[in-house]
Parts: sequence; structure tokens; C-alpha cells
Amino acid sequence: MRVVFKNLVVHPQQVQRAHLAGCAAAKQGKFVEFYQAFWEKSFAPYAAARDGSKLSEEAIMSWAPSVGLDAGKLKADMDSQDCQGRLAGDAQELSKFQVNSTPTFFINGIHVGGAL
Repeated sequence: MRVVFKNLVVHPQQVQRAHLAGCAAAKQGKFVEFYQAFWEKSFAPYAAARDGSKLSEEAIMSWAPSVGLDAGKLKADMDSQDCQGRLAGDAQELSKFQVNSTPTFFINGIHVGGAL
């Protein structure tokens, strides 16, 4: 099995910075740790109270060191052209395959979109 993770920023006003933080965490070798912590420490509290501040850069920076991330480097990499370009490149590639929702899977080349 091959798993490929691509960023599809569905609600940019709410999660653009979180996607950039994921890219920046990967540069520190901590993408999985970041991803797991984001769902627990940011998205779950957001979903429980619909409090958009839980998805903010400030919220992410408050818990980032707890998963071993250097917050200063994380911020710098989030603002880098490399991470900006990665998100734009992911969106461009996904559009080629007509992916416009999450989650989306391809199983043996067959598009399977949406939650199952």
C-alpha cells in the first residue's frame, strides 16, 4: 500500500496557517506528531465549541513545543516560499485529478471521495 498525503485547503480563512504549520513541522521531521497534536489540541476544541481561535497560529504556537517543535523555526518555515509553494503545488496537482473534497482516496486508480 502507498499512502500519499496532499494538502487541500478547503477553508483557507480558517486553516491556511495550520496547513503551513504542517509543512513547517515536516521540515523538523515532526509531521506525524504535529498532525496528531493538531487534531487533539486544536481541531477537537474548535469542533466542540466552534471557537475559531483554536485553529489560529497563536493556538498552534502555544502547543507546538510540547511535540518537540522549535516554535521560532516553525514560524519562519510557515512564512517561507517553500511551504507556500508546497501548498499551491498540492492544490494544483489535486485539481488535475478533480479532487475537491476531503477525504479523498484512490484505490487501485479508482477515485473514492468523501467520508465512508
